[in-house]
Amino acid sequence: MRFGKPAVLALLVCLLAVLVAGAADVEASPPRSDDATPFPRALDSYDDGDSGGIWQIVVNRVREEPFNLVATLIFLFAIVHSFLTSKFTAISHQREHEHELKIARGEADRDSVDLGAGVFHFLGEVEVVFGIWAVPLVIAIIGFYDWGTVVGYIGSSVNFTEPAFVVVIMTLAATRPILRLSEGIIKRIAKWFGGSLAALWLTTLTIGPLLGSFVTEPAAMTIAALVLARNFYELDPSPR
Repeated sequence: MRFGKPAVLALLVCLLAVLVAGAADVEASPPRSDDATPFPRALDSYDDGDSGGIWQIVVNRVREEPFNLVATLIFLFAIVHSFLTSKFTAISHQREHEHELKIARGEADRDSVDLGAGVFHFLGEVEVVFGIWAVPLVIAIIGFYDWGTVVGYIGSSVNFTEPAFVVVIMTLAATRPILRLSEGIIKRIAKWFGGSLAALWLTTLTIGPLLGSFVTEPAAMTIAALVLARNFYELDPSPR
């Protein structure tokens, strides 16, 4: 059982929908006044410039605002999770293989799936790691503050212009016309250097990033990665 990108997005939407539904049952809090402390708190509001070293500053800010500790731990867990994605993927593949053996031995139904393998495969998706940990972060904000703080933070404090632009440009760069055009340019240049696999690899790594001058850097990275995946790594090259 594998989770594709649509399934991953749908699961995240469902998690957020459950969160919103749960928050809707909470008694509505009074509107925040203009004098209320903004979220997140301004750094200069801690007045800890003379507290000493970094550790003393951190301890002081956690003492004044316990939410800082929770948010930091959630961020730390997200980073650790990102480094463990390959382990989760390996566990998923192992469980899938073991389940296939059970089906072959008649110990499991032919149409059955291993739910644990699907969960580990989902946890192994690098692109959803911080989306997963955004859910406990939102829950923590509701617990320490209120739902209005979450809405105000997402609606006015956070600017999604750049990440939205990156998502759109990377999606466009992965479309067939753009990919075929870029792949054709790279292959033509590789032919000038003999057209070998090594020439294609070097050309992709040099010409691919230069495409960023025309289609922005995220799109160039997407194109170069897709070209390498289709024309180089599918041939299972040696580590050397």
